[in-house]
Amino acid sequence: MNFTNNAKSKLLKTEVGGDEDQNVLCDSDCLSFFEDKALRRVKRWKDQGKTKEEMHQNMDYYFSRIITPEARELARSFYDEAKEEIEK
Repeated sequence: MNFTNNAKSKLLKTEVGGDEDQNVLCDSDCLSFFEDKALRRVKRWKDQGKTKEEMHQNMDYYFSRIITPEARELARSFYDEAKEEIEK
């Protein structure tokens, strides 16, 4: 498999994981979201009038995508902070 096809096969599974490389990409995508965007996203959703239930479901979805326990542990504090912001 050439480099382009290999990279394409890895990136196509970024949302769900698969092999070890795809899992790393999926986890890094989720960690990036929680570390960099989750709080801003909650604040924007509030401004848009989303319900608490909708916001919790979205945060739960992003957290559920994390595959490895190590990545889940790293994301936990950001996830909890976003969930707390929803309740304010």
